[in-house]
Amino acid sequence: MSESLTETREGKTVKAYLILMFCAIQRQTITNGALADRIGEIPVRIGPYLDRIHDYCERNALPRLAALTVNAATGEMAGKWGEGRAGVHRIKEAAYNFPWLDIMPPTPGDF
Repeated sequence: MSESLTETREGKTVKAYLILMFCAIQRQTITNGALADRIGEIPVRIGPYLDRIHDYCERNALPRLAALTVNAATGEMAGKWGEGRAGVHRIKEAAYNFPWLDIMPPTPGDF
C-alpha cells in the first residue's frame, strides 16, 4: 500500500506550513509539540520540517513562518534566530502582518 500524500515528508511539511500560516493570520504562536501532533509527527522530529519551511520562506522572500513556533515551557521562540527581544517581536510582526491569503501556498514539490 502506498503512502498518502499527507504521510510523506513533503506532505507533512505543507501541512505544517498551512498551520503556521493560519497561526500568523490569527496572530498566534504554536508550540513545537502541538505542531508536531497536528502533522502526525513526534515533537523531537519537528526540526527538519521547520528548517524546510524556513528555507522555503527565505527562497521566496516571505516572513519567517517557522519562527512562530515556541517552547512549551517558556513561551519563547523555539528556534535559535540570533535575535534579541526586539528582533523576535519584529519577526513575529512581519509574519502576522503579511497577506498570506493573497499568495498561493507551496505544494509538496516545493519541499
